[in-house]
Amino acid sequence: MRRLRPVFAAVSAVALLTAVLRLVLVRQAALARRRIGKPLGEVSLDADRLWRPGLDGAPLDLLLVGDSLAAGLGAQRPKQTLGGRLAKALARGLGRPVRLRTVARVGAESRDLATQLDALPPGYRPHVAVVVVGGNDVTHRLPVAESARHLDDAVRRLRDLGAGVVMGTCPNLGALRAVP
Repeated sequence: MRRLRPVFAAVSAVALLTAVLRLVLVRQAALARRRIGKPLGEVSLDADRLWRPGLDGAPLDLLLVGDSLAAGLGAQRPKQTLGGRLAKALARGLGRPVRLRTVARVGAESRDLATQLDALPPGYRPHVAVVVVGGNDVTHRLPVAESARHLDDAVRRLRDLGAGVVMGTCPNLGALRAVP
C-alpha cells in the first residue's frame, strides 16, 4: 500500500492540474467570445424583392430557408446575398422576373426550419425553395438523426406546397484539418 501512495498522489495532482487548466481555458474562451463578438454580426441584408421586373412573364417565386448562408450574412449588397445571386441568375436564365422571399435566419439549426416555414403568409406557394442548413447543427453537435428528421419534415412541407426543393447541407467538416 505504501508503494501506491506516491502513484496515487501523482495521479491526483495530474487530475487536479487538468481540472484547473480546463477551467482556465473555458473562461478564456468565454472572454475571447465576448471581446471578439461575431465578426459578421447577426443581421443579414434584406434582398427580398422582385428581381428583373422588366422581364416578361409571371414572376417565379423563390424561397430561401435555413441558416446564415441562406440569409445572406456577410454580403455587402443585396445582390451579393445567396438569394440575390440566385434570383438574378434565374431571371436571366428563364427570361422572367423572380420574386425572392427569405425566411432564413442567422444561427438557425435544422430544428428552426419548421418555425421559418410557419412564418410564411397563408396561401404562399413558392415555385422553388432553397434550403441551406447544417453548419450550426454540426458545430452545436445536434444528433444526425434529429437533424435529418427536421430536414425531412421541412422538405415534405415544401413539397406539399408544390415547391421544387434544392438542398444545400453542411459538408463533412471532419474532412478539414482545422475542424475536428
